[in-house]
Amino acid sequence: MTVTIDHKNGKVRLIQQPDGAKTIEVYTSGASKPDKKWTTSYHPDLIRAVLDAKGPAFLCDEIRRDEDPRYTPGLLNKSILAYFNKQYLNGKRILDFGCGSGASAMVLKRMFPQAHIVGVERSAKLLKIAELRTKHYGFKNIEFLMSPNDDQLPPDLSEFHLVLLNAVYEHLLPRERRILTTKLWDAVKPGGCMLVTETPYRWFPIETHTTGLPLINYLPKAAAAPMARRFSFRVKNEEPWHALLRRGIRGATVKEVYKILKSHDPHAQIMQPRPGIKSPHQIWLEAASERNMKTPMKLAVKSCRFLTAKTGLGVSPYICFAVQKGNAASNA
Repeated sequence: MTVTIDHKNGKVRLIQQPDGAKTIEVYTSGASKPDKKWTTSYHPDLIRAVLDAKGPAFLCDEIRRDEDPRYTPGLLNKSILAYFNKQYLNGKRILDFGCGSGASAMVLKRMFPQAHIVGVERSAKLLKIAELRTKHYGFKNIEFLMSPNDDQLPPDLSEFHLVLLNAVYEHLLPRERRILTTKLWDAVKPGGCMLVTETPYRWFPIETHTTGLPLINYLPKAAAAPMARRFSFRVKNEEPWHALLRRGIRGATVKEVYKILKSHDPHAQIMQPRPGIKSPHQIWLEAASERNMKTPMKLAVKSCRFLTAKTGLGVSPYICFAVQKGNAASNA
């Protein structure tokens, strides 16, 4: 059986498979062949909710974040287990800040079935998808809360063994970074950890996240903004700098985040990865190498791995690092 869903930005076909799965075919260009395709376990109502929130162009991508082992599952598995083992975090409290539609929270729950997962997000539409995903899997001991505004956390969050910022720090505006980073740090239990991952490296030669342009990371706002509007097909001609910052054009550095934490808590310490992992850059590069990426990013990853192997200097398009609060028993 095939169901066709019309959308103002394209058309989606759901093809029922014999095993109960649904193959999604997305047509956004009017072509006879689908632009994107993915086979999912999702119920049609959940697929429609994702479609309403993300549109046809990002429908398959959003579902893959949850289901594709080479995507968010692979990244979080390598990132978290580079610092902790499953026995340490299973049964603990984990905060997924900026959880979006809940893909990362689903991954965390599969990794640590006994953990208490709390997702925090600003968008009610995205939280609806997160709740539907939780119902789809039948997960327990997982909850989602809405932030009251852009620089505040929900009240009475309590404390967590792990506070995760996965692909979210870059979307915080400068003022929000200073405020929320310290508030999130206050929610870390003594001995607990804050893990920042999948955030674009501010000084990487190519701005891969928002514009795809080379060298724009080194330009001041007065030059970067018009360059983005003029040369990037991802940026609208009238898009203001404020909107580009919200989309993540400036990325971040380990030094920036650590400086905020250190000024707030002198005892905050950058964690070293577990034995066998030479640097945090290695974590991201290994996870990224397993993805189905476009050619430019594949070349960037291969170049970074080559330079890291030859020079010993860690470099990657995205940062991944952890900071620990106070003293704790071994988490290895």
